[in-house]
Amino acid sequence: MKEYDYVYGRPQGGEKYKALTEIFAARESLKSEKTSTLPLVQFWHPDGLEERVKCLNDALDIDLASGQLCFEYPTSLPPGKEYGRGKASMSDLMILMPKWRVAVEAKYTEVKDENYKPLVEEWLKDNPENRQKVLAGWKHYIGDRMTNDEKIINVTPYQLLHRIASACADPECSPCVIYHLFWDADTRAKMETFVKSLKDWVEKIELRNIRFIVATTEVLFKVSTVKLPVVELSELFLRMDEKLYGDMTNTQIVFKI
Repeated sequence: MKEYDYVYGRPQGGEKYKALTEIFAARESLKSEKTSTLPLVQFWHPDGLEERVKCLNDALDIDLASGQLCFEYPTSLPPGKEYGRGKASMSDLMILMPKWRVAVEAKYTEVKDENYKPLVEEWLKDNPENRQKVLAGWKHYIGDRMTNDEKIINVTPYQLLHRIASACADPECSPCVIYHLFWDADTRAKMETFVKSLKDWVEKIELRNIRFIVATTEVLFKVSTVKLPVVELSELFLRMDEKLYGDMTNTQIVFKI
């Protein structure tokens, strides 16, 4: 089995995949077996990874698996009081490469809210003075890669905006955002509605000089009949060799710019 470079958080030296899953099991508190982090971690399992990421690689013309795979990766606001005080933007997966910075946002049952709230204008209502500065920090990273029209930005999902900013935070690298949507028979309709909404938001903010991809993968959860106590859900991370979510070779690119 080929070795890849797995990291939890910021790079501090690569881990083996098994060590990564042990960190997740120890640190992550899960409420559902359909939390998107679980299929995302299985998708990047080293066994058969090249086949699973082929369509992503083809869409970008790069080898994503050759980068550092940094799960739960934090991107802090730019330094300076003018950018306020705010939490780091946490990418489910950041793929760091010499010439690319790829921020991956995973969704599974989270797409049940296809409205993807809060929108920026709603988010700004709580502590608006500081949050306007925080917003300026994310926009600083993005630069001229999207519209400056405040009316459009205000009706854009806040998480979408700072995920784009996370991809743009290193000026030495080309930015890319991948929305990786996992779905099953129960969530397919909601996923498809979310794709349409996501496409609409992205087109309105007029992204340029950045790659943006929406990929979908059907999952077939194999132990759905097992009633797992909440305290044991994180142990699913330790069972990824069992392919709990199917073989995941059916990934499709449904939107890209």
